[in-house]
Amino acid sequence: MTSSQPAAPSQTANNTSTDTTMEEAMTSSPTHALSHNEIELTSRDSHEQDVHTQTPITDKLTNMDVDPIDANTDKGKSPETQSATQTNTPNPLHITVLTDIFTHTPQVSNKVHKGFIPRDSFQSKLSNNDIINLIKTSFIKDSNAFRFDVNTTSTYRYFTIHFRTRDSLDQYIANSPDNLKNIKIYELTNEAINTLIEQKFSNLDQAVIKIMDIPYNYDTSMLIKHLAAKTGSNIIEHKEIKKPPRKIPNRNNRGRPIFIKPAYKQLIVQFDKQAAYDYFMKENYWSLEIENFVVRILPGNTEDPEYKIRTSNYFKITGLPLNTTAKDIEPLIKHVYGRTCTFTQTTKYSTMKNAYIYVSPNNYPVDASNGASSLFEGYNLHVLPGHLSLKTCNICGKNYNQR
Repeated sequence: MTSSQPAAPSQTANNTSTDTTMEEAMTSSPTHALSHNEIELTSRDSHEQDVHTQTPITDKLTNMDVDPIDANTDKGKSPETQSATQTNTPNPLHITVLTDIFTHTPQVSNKVHKGFIPRDSFQSKLSNNDIINLIKTSFIKDSNAFRFDVNTTSTYRYFTIHFRTRDSLDQYIANSPDNLKNIKIYELTNEAINTLIEQKFSNLDQAVIKIMDIPYNYDTSMLIKHLAAKTGSNIIEHKEIKKPPRKIPNRNNRGRPIFIKPAYKQLIVQFDKQAAYDYFMKENYWSLEIENFVVRILPGNTEDPEYKIRTSNYFKITGLPLNTTAKDIEPLIKHVYGRTCTFTQTTKYSTMKNAYIYVSPNNYPVDASNGASSLFEGYNLHVLPGHLSLKTCNICGKNYNQR
């Protein structure tokens, strides 16, 4: 053995080995592309800058499994947040127009036919929901009855039934369903509601009065307060009665019918004390002045003898100016012993209006066969007993027999 040995032994046949320094190895080794899970370690002995560097990823690798790149930027987004722009626009759809499909199909009418049942027709212990369920059950086999409501007009409550056809409504008006055999169904109209309300109040005790000649648009809440203060009694129930607008025959506005609202409405009032009723009836109050108009006061029951006393006898006054009030003709009212008066409705074409002065039977000329006339602010008035029933002129106020 000798003391001098080669620094780096040579490899055997077919295998050659060369001595290389560290610097040569670093520069001659093949470049390795880092995967996403690898981190490149840099020398901590670098004297230049302690900055982490990483070999860039190249696209020339062929031996690695790489996930394909999806060019769709909307991947993973909800349909609401996806962008409206698409790189691949589909071919436009060809729309074929389908004609005459619905030409021969009968159109379903949107008109609803309504019937109603008064709340008083059911037992008082039943709740609104109980009654609605009872009505629904009664019409469960008829698809033409499709909606059921509870309604209240002032203090009058009723249940509405909606029908798809008029025939169905008429069928049940004539004959109620088996579950409602003893309960009457009515067609829903203002007239029907008002008639039933009047019947209801007429069957109550005598603490009910009817207020007439209230201007159509007047707020009756003020009148109710006035009545309560006047009598010192509470009003436990009340109901406004409005007649529907009246259609003018043979008149139209561009093909549309013309309707006129009534001049007045009524108010039925029930007091909690009989003394309030007696205040108006026994004290002989036929009217009540409210603001700039006068209302008439009648018993709530039309069969009451006092009702006939206050409505049977009157004088007809014609030829009055359109703006005349009861206060204006107060001397004439006193002259014929009138207790109250009311005026006829006017239109925009009217040139004058009439009044009716009501008197008690003791002061009415039953045997009168003629009328009278008087001047009033330059107008010639005519006073005619109501039983003569003379037709008068709308221009001058005279009866046609005088012309």
